Amino acid sequence: MRARLEQIGKLDSENIENERRDIAGLRIIFYTNTDVERFLNSRLIFENFEIDRDATRIHHPTAENEERRYRAIHYTVRLKEDRANLPEYAKFKGLRCEIQIHTILNHAWSETSHDIAYKNKPREGFGNKAMEEITKRLNRIMDKYLLPAGYEFQKVQHDYERLQQGKDLFDRNLFDTLDNAADNNERFELITSLKEHVIPNYDDVPAIFGDLVEPLLSAVKKAKDSPAKPIVTPFGELEGKTAGDVARLVVEIFDMLRYVDIERTFGVLCQIFLEQEEEQTRSRIQNAVENLAKYDLGVWEKVGPGVQSVLADAVERMTPTNQEAVRPLVVKVWDSALNSEITGTTWRANSVTLSSGSVPVSPEIIKVREKAIAGLFGLFKSATSDAQRRETLLRCARRRGRRHVRPTQTTCSSLPLLTGFASPNFSRRRRTLCPTSCGSRWNSTICSTITAHAN
Repeated sequence: MRARLEQIGKLDSENIENERRDIAGLRIIFYTNTDVERFLNSRLIFENFEIDRDATRIHHPTAENEERRYRAIHYTVRLKEDRANLPEYAKFKGLRCEIQIHTILNHAWSETSHDIAYKNKPREGFGNKAMEEITKRLNRIMDKYLLPAGYEFQKVQHDYERLQQGKDLFDRNLFDTLDNAADNNERFELITSLKEHVIPNYDDVPAIFGDLVEPLLSAVKKAKDSPAKPIVTPFGELEGKTAGDVARLVVEIFDMLRYVDIERTFGVLCQIFLEQEEEQTRSRIQNAVENLAKYDLGVWEKVGPGVQSVLADAVERMTPTNQEAVRPLVVKVWDSALNSEITGTTWRANSVTLSSGSVPVSPEIIKVREKAIAGLFGLFKSATSDAQRRETLLRCARRRGRRHVRPTQTTCSSLPLLTGFASPNFSRRRRTLCPTSCGSRWNSTICSTITAHAN
């Protein structure tokens, strides 16, 4: 304190409480950044004290403070008038106190650096270079270890809380709660929690897939009978969720789980399509069917054209009337089956690998495509408008006009030959993103080539 008063020329002051705001103080230490945010959002300090805003500081490295790594929030406070008037607090009236907000990692760094660097006075001719190195090491500890560690603690806490939210929903029977939802706002919120907090944490999703279908379909039906209600907030009303919002969210879930039960997923999407008239929702369902029916490299490596075979059989078993009712979805299935390209995407921390190539010819593929061509001609015969006939012919012509490519040799060690299925002829391009994620630097290289000849 003496040194600080000397520094500002107030050593002889008789009112040092007015000269220094931190004569009295306390430090509140939290485990994580999230805990700090919650405390600040609680408004406890603002509700219980009068804040001296001119003296309040948020400490972080800036050019003005020579990039000091000290990080904290300092509030200078006084007792509020109503409390200062109480007899037991009267003697503290007008006095200031500093409240410091820290995480435990920042507290450890602050105390260590304070004792080593802050209290140490430079001595002429001795140890100054060594102290500079020690200060640099302290700064490096903060930048390289403590800041990332604080962020990782925060992420772990968020993930754990999401897990707990999912567990709470699981424990109180989410489906019963969803069935009794008061309106589409509550319905949408519950389905969002199911999608984000419950399903990702199930250890065996296929085992519960069947239990998801009926409650979600029921939610879509009930949403149609529920008018949109505004969402009330302290700052005004927001536009409420509609039946279309609920339906699209349910479609997203089945799109996410599309390979768990291929035929049932297709059936569910067809059912929702029949019940929805909104073009935006129907378009989202068509996208989901396209995602299900397309040739995906990752799926192909496991089951070959198994997905397309299941869908082709499912569509064939539909009556002509039912096919006509969901014509856009049937067209998507047949169009994807005739596609000659197979694609795949692999994401890593700093890169994305895009793979594409020709679908290998096999007896299974020939069978699927024969069904697709026959199915499209069937749709042509049952078309009720020239637009439908034109679309069907265009798809047949576009797909049949492509030449199949049969691979005869592969040099890519990352894609072994599949048991029972030929490996597709593909080229893989890796795009490496700039570390800042700005996307400004891309390195494209071909990592595989396959000698092929036209079929």
